[in-house]
Amino acid sequence: MNDRDRPHKCHVFVTGTDTGVGKTVVSAALCRGLALLGRPVRYWKPVQTGVDDEPSDASFVRSFGESHVSVEPSAWVYGAPRAPDQAAALEGREPPELSALVTRTRELLEADASHDWVIEGAGGLLVPLDDARSTWRDLLASVSLAPLVVARTTLGTLNHTCLTIEALENNGTPPAAVILCGDEHPDNVASLRRMMPHVCFLSFPRLKSFRAGGDLDRVCRTLAEEVLECVGRGRITVSALGGDWQELDRRYTWHPFTQHALEKERLPVVAARGCYLHLAGGRRLFDGIGSWWTNTLGHGRGEFAEILVGQQRRLDHVLFAGMCHEPAARLAAKLADMLGGSLTRVFFSDNGSTSVEVALKMVRQFWVNRGEPQRTRLVAFRGSYHGDTFGSMSVGAESGFFEPFRPMLFEVLWVDVPTVHRSRLCPEGEASFDACARQLEDLLEGAGDTVAGVIVEPLVQGAAGMLVHSEAWLKHVERLCRERALPLIFDEVFTGLGRLGRRFAFERAGVAPDIVCLSKALTGGLLPMGVTVATEAIFEAFLSSRKDRALLHGHSYTANPILCRVALEALAILEREELDVRAAMMEDQYRRWLNDEAVATLVCNPRCIGSILAFEVRSFEEGYFGDAGRGLVDVALERGLFIRPLGNTVYLAPPLTATESEIGNALSVLKEGLLNYGEVFRA
Repeated sequence: MNDRDRPHKCHVFVTGTDTGVGKTVVSAALCRGLALLGRPVRYWKPVQTGVDDEPSDASFVRSFGESHVSVEPSAWVYGAPRAPDQAAALEGREPPELSALVTRTRELLEADASHDWVIEGAGGLLVPLDDARSTWRDLLASVSLAPLVVARTTLGTLNHTCLTIEALENNGTPPAAVILCGDEHPDNVASLRRMMPHVCFLSFPRLKSFRAGGDLDRVCRTLAEEVLECVGRGRITVSALGGDWQELDRRYTWHPFTQHALEKERLPVVAARGCYLHLAGGRRLFDGIGSWWTNTLGHGRGEFAEILVGQQRRLDHVLFAGMCHEPAARLAAKLADMLGGSLTRVFFSDNGSTSVEVALKMVRQFWVNRGEPQRTRLVAFRGSYHGDTFGSMSVGAESGFFEPFRPMLFEVLWVDVPTVHRSRLCPEGEASFDACARQLEDLLEGAGDTVAGVIVEPLVQGAAGMLVHSEAWLKHVERLCRERALPLIFDEVFTGLGRLGRRFAFERAGVAPDIVCLSKALTGGLLPMGVTVATEAIFEAFLSSRKDRALLHGHSYTANPILCRVALEALAILEREELDVRAAMMEDQYRRWLNDEAVATLVCNPRCIGSILAFEVRSFEEGYFGDAGRGLVDVALERGLFIRPLGNTVYLAPPLTATESEIGNALSVLKEGLLNYGEVFRA
């Protein structure tokens, strides 16, 4: 038997293009039809409004399905015939909060997975449920249900139906079918099928035109058969893939930075909204590290869905060698404007590592093109991490990540960096400034004309354990580079685009690099993209009548138009919502927390800058491979906070959209964990 011919459960969510389009009638008919086909079926309308004016929809479905349909009582019932958030506010009651709705839905589906489920929403797809702007579309992003859209057949259906379909498709939950309910309108059906040829359109007549008995049973049975076919058509069976998706993950995936022989069971994330990650089973976690420092704008922003689809329909991709397109041109101009000064030439790549790789190639070839090929040595700082390609590994080799590859890396000149706090790489903290400054001066003097440039993680060395150095240090590095006409590279993959309380770290420090690398927050954490932005002086060194003087680097998806449009919107949100200012406010909140007497006795080397808070817990094994920080992880997870320590360094780097209250809750969880494990940390 073919997998698609096997019996499968029908778990559907019935929504509408509007209120009053016939959702409950279709739900009742579908339940009756499934029961007539011999399939056990249950109906649930989780939220019901307007019960003061008319009987509940559950009562109608129960009577219509006779004894064949099991009806689950509504969990949130309000008297006023309004949107759920409005109805709740009128009665002074709590609205149906999304996380509770997701949890209850999953509980029902898991408790009775052997039944078909017909779950009906209140109002249309985008009706607001709660004060957090949650809608039924958000539920569908978190729970595995096949959407069924009910639409009217008459005037207005074309626009409303197409918009609802687009809203679902942008959400990644395309409708299994659209059911046109009412008197036949062949022209509208033809138009919809022409406009949306990939969508399954069904028709369902007005029930008043049928008498009870044979005709009604036939219509309901036909509807059920058609829905089952549409649901099955878009279904990927787990049996065909060898198990449920978490089992597939265990069997087939190789995760980054993961020792699979030791790692605990991974957290199954099924959705993300705002600053929260939603797990299978209904738990919600505050994303305390912004999904590996990428997400600065919050998850699930609707602005991006429209942009992704719109740009894909106009121009999805084209090579960027010998061609150009508007999204890339506008993004390059926008970045040049934001960066200010002389940083004017934008080279597109696909992630942070490659943006650094490009910068290293620029610096090396800059000197070759100028007739100084002996300049082959880069200066980097101990503890730096710049990525995982071979060039970026070379200038991050002292981070401790890349020992197996050390024989394959190019030569780098290493200098200590003075942190503003005590750290494993700088035990004396700020007192090391003068010694480090002399060390850098002596190294540059001794290496002479073999040095090609200097690369820095400005103000924060992230992967080394959120090690913070001063603005004065960056000014000193810049002065030495200017005296020797050496290109200065700032790797702002982590620090750039608002995270440090200013748009860029170099802006906060008041210095001017020659090359800047950006990624992570460039698309708001949505899609992988990197850029390397250089001065006009660097660019001009590559202009020649000889092709071998060009920067012969690129990748197939360089300057992908969809990524460029997303990045433009991310930059607009950063400016519009003044998220750099928000990061500065987080820094103030962190400082108040660190001044708490109880906290101060439990943490080592506390520091904060912009949206980043970090401290150490005591451990006999320091650095990235230390494990003391893991002691807080389980406590945090139990209380709804996701963190991922860097060895014995515990840190927060959440989305910049996090509210003062959300940050406060995260800090309370950390304090509670520190207090619970305080004796361990003091030992």
